Amino acid sequence: MKNLKTTLLALALVAGVSGAFVTKTANAASNAKQVSYDWIRFDRAGNITGTLTNKTVAQAQLITGCTGSNQLCASAISGPVLRYN
Repeated sequence: MKNLKTTLLALALVAGVSGAFVTKTANAASNAKQVSYDWIRFDRAGNITGTLTNKTVAQAQLITGCTGSNQLCASAISGPVLRYN
């Protein structure tokens, strides 16, 4: 009975440490995908209206409201482009 308890305790400890490591690794990987850019903003006529500094694509979309595929809305320097609907 003592061996069974020891074995179960060891398995629980290994599972806990493994779970913590996997969670930490997954969080680090998802954060690494979120690259920040410096953006140039445009109005619908194509005129520059301002800039955004150090923003991810999701942050730039939230600030500008641009999620479409037609007219240029914002352009990241050496990165993606956002468009008006």
